[in-house]
Amino acid sequence: MTIQRNHLNLARDIPYIMGIINLTPESFYKPALGINSVLEQAEHMVDAGAEILDIGAIATNPSININQLINPNEELALVMEAITAIRAHLGHDIFLSIDSFNTSTILEVLKTNIDMINIQQGTISLDIADQLVISDVYTCIMHWPDPAFLNNGTNPDQSKNADSNSAYYQQRVAAIITDLTSISAKLIAAGMRSNKLIIDPGFGGGHYGKSDDENLYMLYHLPQFLAVKHPILVGLSRKGFLSRLLSEGDDSLQISVSSALIAAQNGAKILRVHDVKETADAIKVIHTLSKFRTNKL
Repeated sequence: MTIQRNHLNLARDIPYIMGIINLTPESFYKPALGINSVLEQAEHMVDAGAEILDIGAIATNPSININQLINPNEELALVMEAITAIRAHLGHDIFLSIDSFNTSTILEVLKTNIDMINIQQGTISLDIADQLVISDVYTCIMHWPDPAFLNNGTNPDQSKNADSNSAYYQQRVAAIITDLTSISAKLIAAGMRSNKLIIDPGFGGGHYGKSDDENLYMLYHLPQFLAVKHPILVGLSRKGFLSRLLSEGDDSLQISVSSALIAAQNGAKILRVHDVKETADAIKVIHTLSKFRTNKL
């Protein structure tokens, strides 16, 4: 039986807003949701402008040990309950994604009418690759640092000149691009359609392996990731390196939205956010203003 899945137009001018639905208490932003709260949040996000909902039951909060998270069976139960409930409540037209790195969870979810697999850790087993190809779902691969990347991640000497530090950051970006290009090539070789593959540079510290300055450099130089030749998904919402730009050091809504706008202007096609309405409204304003620049009115 063929499973009907939804589609994205990743060639359009305006980026998609992906609303984040956390099912785990370890999330750095909001606590776990009961199923009624999940449905309420999902409906609110769609009404506010989210065209994609990303469901996750494993947190990658830099302050926690990812080896001590909930077991795959518990993760699968939470995710399947959410998928079933959201489909029943909002219908089959809403584009659903799951955020996971557990092989068993991904393989089971692929048996449902999920539309995207958002793989947190860039390594993909042959079993998953084959099933992703057969299922013909959208697949987002996130850069996840290997030991070599982490070992080479010493911060540049601030006493050095700007050119020296820039060369260091550029080497780091080049390494991320190389990793994403390699994983993409393997998936394409396995039979995945190029238009179903999305990349995520993996913004953040801790498990993500980037310093604050590296993250900022990546954001400013995001167009370089277009060299991988796949649409870019960006997750900047409420990231610590952004809040540390402010003297208060809080998880500012304003700076999350501002960074999303910069990412959109630099080529991001999907913005993964907690604050859907505020981000969607800001994107609409920028998109409307851009019509004057390009004479599209």
